[in-house]
Amino acid sequence: MNTIEAYLLARFLERMIKWKPSERPSAQQMLNDPWLKLQDDWDPYISRRHLREIKKATNPEYSYSETTPSDAEDEESGEEDSEGEE
Repeated sequence: MNTIEAYLLARFLERMIKWKPSERPSAQQMLNDPWLKLQDDWDPYISRRHLREIKKATNPEYSYSETTPSDAEDEESGEEDSEGEE
């Protein structure tokens, strides 16, 4: 988190936690807060192994072998798929 993000988050939270409700902005006003309008500066990533675990947990019909050739290569090299897909 950079300094600007930290400042905007702190400002957002300070506005929300006012003791007196009359001093708090409305939910509609908070939706227009600059902190909520910041662009994401991160790239979502999930490894193949974690993706398989999610699929297994959410879809009982999903099956896979414990180790596929590409997984063995990933584990040996310490790399994982950056796409997050099989």
